[in-house]
Amino acid sequence: MLQVRGTLLRPALLPTNQWSGIMSTAREVVLSLVSDIRPLVSRIEADPMPTTRDHYGDYMHLLTVMNDGLCNPSLCVAVVLAAGGNNAGVKAAAQIHGW
Repeated sequence: MLQVRGTLLRPALLPTNQWSGIMSTAREVVLSLVSDIRPLVSRIEADPMPTTRDHYGDYMHLLTVMNDGLCNPSLCVAVVLAAGGNNAGVKAAAQIHGW
């Protein structure tokens, strides 16, 4: 898959209707993951006394569990952010992971 200035270019070998179906399915999967992860992110953000700055320790744990067979690192980060995760905390956790 190629990306130019934020626009995904469909591979030349796929017909447009097949590409649309793939992208629609991918969108549904991501939205499903976001809805599944949202309660966990809400619980992390609701903690009144985080043990790490911006909850990055909690996000490290969540990203590790998600990455362990559920999704690739960049998708894990995108899903947690879309579910309302603290931007600084999620990015710090991803950076510590080396993603």
